[in-house]
Amino acid sequence: MKITEQQLRQLIYEELFVGIHGAGMDSIDLSQRLGYGGIALQQSGRITKFEADHLAKQIAKKRPDKIFAYSRGCAAFNEAMLDDDMPKNLPPVVYVAPAFFRGWSDDNIQPLPAGSIVMIGAKDRNVSLVQASHVAETTGAALWVNFKYSHRSILYSRGKLDEFTQVRPSDISTENGFPDWGKGVARTRDLDQQLQALQRLLSPVNEGLRQIIRDILTEDLASFVNRTTGAGEFKAAMNDPTFEEFPAEKKKARNAKRIWAEEADHSFFDSLVKVHWFQFSPLASLNWILTSGGRDEISTVLYLPDNDLITSGWGNVGVVVDGRVTIAANSMDSLLSGYKAKGSVAGKYSSSGIPKRPTRMTRKETANYILDRDSFKESSQGRNEGIVDNWKPVALVLATGNASPILKKKAKDAGLKIVDRHGKELK
Repeated sequence: MKITEQQLRQLIYEELFVGIHGAGMDSIDLSQRLGYGGIALQQSGRITKFEADHLAKQIAKKRPDKIFAYSRGCAAFNEAMLDDDMPKNLPPVVYVAPAFFRGWSDDNIQPLPAGSIVMIGAKDRNVSLVQASHVAETTGAALWVNFKYSHRSILYSRGKLDEFTQVRPSDISTENGFPDWGKGVARTRDLDQQLQALQRLLSPVNEGLRQIIRDILTEDLASFVNRTTGAGEFKAAMNDPTFEEFPAEKKKARNAKRIWAEEADHSFFDSLVKVHWFQFSPLASLNWILTSGGRDEISTVLYLPDNDLITSGWGNVGVVVDGRVTIAANSMDSLLSGYKAKGSVAGKYSSSGIPKRPTRMTRKETANYILDRDSFKESSQGRNEGIVDNWKPVALVLATGNASPILKKKAKDAGLKIVDRHGKELK
């Protein structure tokens, strides 16, 4: 007697969940954070017919028991639902931070199967609660809201609803005081308004939520400090940035970055300008930037997007990079991330890339960390530090406007813009 894959799953009580990743990441990134991956798409740009067809065929092949789609991945799955290869009988779908209104696709939002849900964080700067409620109402899915998750940190929920509250989508509207920032990125006051509107909506149901939401308005940094104080504190050496001689401290440093990732407002960090300044030979540094592949974590200085002056004491030449911030502080002295590993130590990380971590952590240092806009000190621009992973260069910065013709040519040949310290493009 033959047995199908579906029957085998039922016999061993195994469910197959797949995940569809968002922009700026891949299926491995999604699997590491959310817990589910398996379907690879493009990492940016409008959804293509090829993507939709590929996605439909993968769903038909894998026959999952549940589908998780994150951010841009929600728009991709929606478009794939119109593809002829998409199975007719789909399992429940979970839309996580559904970014339908950011120009990924023009297709109408399709109804979802019974049992589907929409998950959204009230501190998401990319997707407003108004937008998420519209998605839930249009698809027929239940809407679940968490008070502290941002666009990125919601992935660490692992798709579980333990810390979420179900909300009726029709109750979230601009008429009820909820803001909607369209395709833009929310300002801090937008998020405050959103949280306060949510407080007014839910406080009659649960009186305790009001204090929770008040705390969340200023919670990120305080929570990070409390979670890393005591047993989480450590001290290693700057000349051993990969903790080869400090294995116990290495575990604590890894844990600190994990806690930071859970507490940080990743949408805010995505909005910042990140510059890696060249402390030594600009030409040699640019050569390394263009050939390293972005796997090694690097130190950057973080600037607000509306800042009109990009300068640093580290040099007059640098590169603007796009990438994921993995930890940040208002002062480099608070991170003490150390020097770049070399030789045989660097060779150990040739595949995964060399990590950078704080080499010392005490309550005094962590109180100066950056977790969100409120803990970002504008006066520290030029002296702060953000560690960036999975990065790519997008522009060469010439603070004085001058550089050798060879350096400029290499940057232009690599497709980099050249900008001055005000962000103005140079010819």
